[in-house]
Amino acid sequence: MIKPLQLLIVFLLLVSFTLHGEGSKQLTPNKSTSPLTDTNNDKSGYLSHDANLPSATGVAISSLSFLKPAGFSRNGATYSKDHRLYIRVKAGERLYYGVRRAIHDQTTANQADLIITLHRTNVATGVDDGTYSTSTTLTRDTRSTRQMLLTANQNGVIDSLAEAEIGPNRISIGGKAAVTTSYTPLSIINNTTTDYDYYVEFTQVGEANMADAQRFSVYDLWDFTVIDASGNEKQGRMRSKLWSFSSGGASNVFSKNFNMFPLIPSEDQVGKYFVKKVELAGIAPQNYFRFVTNAFGSDATTGTTFEERRKSQMSQKDYPEFYSFVNNPDVIEWPSVTTPTFRVNSINNYCNTATNGGRSVFNLYSSDKSTFVVLIELNGTAGYQAGSTDVLLEQSGAAGTRTLEWNGLNGLGQPVS
Repeated sequence: MIKPLQLLIVFLLLVSFTLHGEGSKQLTPNKSTSPLTDTNNDKSGYLSHDANLPSATGVAISSLSFLKPAGFSRNGATYSKDHRLYIRVKAGERLYYGVRRAIHDQTTANQADLIITLHRTNVATGVDDGTYSTSTTLTRDTRSTRQMLLTANQNGVIDSLAEAEIGPNRISIGGKAAVTTSYTPLSIINNTTTDYDYYVEFTQVGEANMADAQRFSVYDLWDFTVIDASGNEKQGRMRSKLWSFSSGGASNVFSKNFNMFPLIPSEDQVGKYFVKKVELAGIAPQNYFRFVTNAFGSDATTGTTFEERRKSQMSQKDYPEFYSFVNNPDVIEWPSVTTPTFRVNSINNYCNTATNGGRSVFNLYSSDKSTFVVLIELNGTAGYQAGSTDVLLEQSGAAGTRTLEWNGLNGLGQPVS
């Protein structure tokens, strides 16, 4: 179930369309001619890693251990399994993948060959398969600017926008037509009887001896395509609790197509999920950007209540908790909740003997844990104005019936007649 969000709660229309694979084609389809500083652009928002420049440079560490191997540590950023990028590949399915590394201006040094490594975790048990690892080295194009591009026409390299749009070359499976006019991907087949979450790592040859800005890498085209044993593409399989992106410049804004889909477990319907659509189009992240979602907003050092922890912070207090996708998650793997129901059964008004005014009691019902918010506008200005006569009541509670009372006082503590 998708619950679209755009800043405040705004309902958006979701239009069905056909895509091949998951990755840059969802977030940055790269078809517009608008500059990256224009909110109409559809290019800005590059996948990135090693955006961990020390704070002395004026830029805080950003990407942490996203796309990095176990044991990673840099400028205070340390490895966490919560930073892994996973792609679910069930028994008998295939994964095809490829990237195009892009040029950036954060260093004057040359970059090196790129190593892409896959590991896997048992879906049912959550245990890593320590016996499995596969790596491929993609050679750099030594003729390109600072050797940042990868050599064309090698397996795993997407050479053009057209190839990213078509998706990977692949054989005919289950009677589905073969694809032969695109890029030749790297690929694996899960030929076991176990479903696995494969996770990917990006490293440069010799990166241990590289400066921070030299390690920083961006990818304008990237694709991970899952095909099942019948030849059907399975979207909604790629996810991470922490994503790292770059806008490509301090003045650039994210693509008009840039949407993420956090997966929120239901507390009442076990094994089912809410899906939120978060629109990031047009934001200006000052080049480096980290995306996480969680239940509180900031970590426990900022307070003990939800009201304290949901406030904006002046330092890095975020933490990864929920997985986010670039598509609506595969509903077979992560089933949607049954639509919750909510109603106000009655509103009863009484005398308030303590104030010689009135009071109101709201009798509520919700099928799921929920938060009930009541705005009582008293100052004549639309919306809530803190410090005015307006009243804002908020109550969170478990599924079932409950009551919420207004004491009849305005926001300044005066009885309302």
